[in-house]
Amino acid sequence: MTIDTRIHELAPDPAYSAEQVALIRARVLDRATAFDNSPRHRPLRRPRRRLLVGVALAMTVAGALTLGPVLDSGPGPFAANALTPLAQAAQRTEVPPLSNGRVLHRVTEHRMAEDATGKVITMRQEEWTLGDGTFYRRTTVDGAEAGPVEFSGPPASDDLTPGEIAALPTEPAGLLKAVKDSPQAAQCGEGCSGEQALLGTIIYRGYAPTKVWAAAIEAYGSFDDVQVRVDEAKHLTYVTEIAKGGPLTMRFDSATGRLLGYDSTSPQDGGRTDTMRVLVSKVEDGVPARIVADAQQPE
Repeated sequence: MTIDTRIHELAPDPAYSAEQVALIRARVLDRATAFDNSPRHRPLRRPRRRLLVGVALAMTVAGALTLGPVLDSGPGPFAANALTPLAQAAQRTEVPPLSNGRVLHRVTEHRMAEDATGKVITMRQEEWTLGDGTFYRRTTVDGAEAGPVEFSGPPASDDLTPGEIAALPTEPAGLLKAVKDSPQAAQCGEGCSGEQALLGTIIYRGYAPTKVWAAAIEAYGSFDDVQVRVDEAKHLTYVTEIAKGGPLTMRFDSATGRLLGYDSTSPQDGGRTDTMRVLVSKVEDGVPARIVADAQQPE
């Protein structure tokens, strides 16, 4: 099933505008485990095969950029790990835990282009996430508000909250074992590597404290379907997951370990290209009063 097939099921009305369809599509992507009938929208996870409803992904940047050689992680876990330098860089960038009312303020921009029609949609999401997983989200599509500020309470049991992530081991082997043995990993589904999916989410969401974040980056490099390319001139590191459904590439700042965005295409989804950029990702003291006031409370 493709994303657009699911959109048709959710919104078959042909009168829906492109902006409404784009918002629905974003929410489809947001429903991590295949639409479990929960009325609450979860925080966005790192895109992966189970999040993208089985859509095959293909890397869009490898042929267009001049990169260094592909680095493999070696024959055993953490042996000559190609992501160790990036993890060491991440340790030098302070990310405090989301406690005492602190929130992660994050702004991302998505550019979705469809080859078949030439249609391009730009979506911007601004989020404030608390330690228990509660979040506020404001979405604009092509510069127009897509609706009221969205509010969601703590996530379902198959998600790790920021508080739970902060309590995870801070060294790669221990972290890998902890996520592998977690109830959340067991809910990943058939053909899905639960520990790899959770590590990807920890990296993607950006609210893991410094040491957990660095350990997650290094542990992610222990999987044999992960390739790393370094562009030393641009100080960028590209991490590609070569999975059965096709690769997806995350971009990092080599000096700080910060996630800058990702690039993917969906050949089975009308040749859709999705490019995400992280514009803002920082821990702040609280949610702005105007956002709380404007939030649409759950029914």
